[in-house]
Amino acid sequence: MQKYVVNAVILHINNVAIKLNELPGTMGEERRKNRIPRIEVLLIGVFFLSVIMWSMARCSRQRQLMRTQEVTMKAPDSTLFAPKKDTALPPTTTPHIVPIRRTRLYVTINNLKLRAHPSLKGQVIATLPLYEEVFFLDEVTSKRDTINLGYEVAIEPWVKVRTQKGKVGWVYGAGVDFYKYKRSGVLE
Repeated sequence: MQKYVVNAVILHINNVAIKLNELPGTMGEERRKNRIPRIEVLLIGVFFLSVIMWSMARCSRQRQLMRTQEVTMKAPDSTLFAPKKDTALPPTTTPHIVPIRRTRLYVTINNLKLRAHPSLKGQVIATLPLYEEVFFLDEVTSKRDTINLGYEVAIEPWVKVRTQKGKVGWVYGAGVDFYKYKRSGVLE
């Protein structure tokens, strides 16, 4: 019986709340009024998001235009600047030769042998002291040789280099590096 009475009271309270929400000037209208600012905030957010997306698209188009203008400015059409057929060409001069910059390597093993061929059997051209600067000539053997350095076994290719004195030859890859240091593990 008590459950029946409790259910009846709850049902009555729900009916009263529904009727109050339907009356003008009650809590129901206030809730509707509070929803309007939420919708306005949502609309304003969507507007700003669309403005940001539009401006990003516009900026990317501007960047593309600027890049194409830079390319055309860097590489002008040669026909625009071709000399007229009537005019005499200036006398030709010898071209200015720019030396090629090579990658610097440093000898990391004292008395490293510069050889004529990339092998331990190759003729020794020079003996390079520790920390000497040599220049890499963009050639490396595809085969890696295993050589016992004393306390360490290295598996490296042979590298073609040019010395400061102009001698060109091959050194073992473990004997040179981009940084100036003494390789540990080498028996002296």
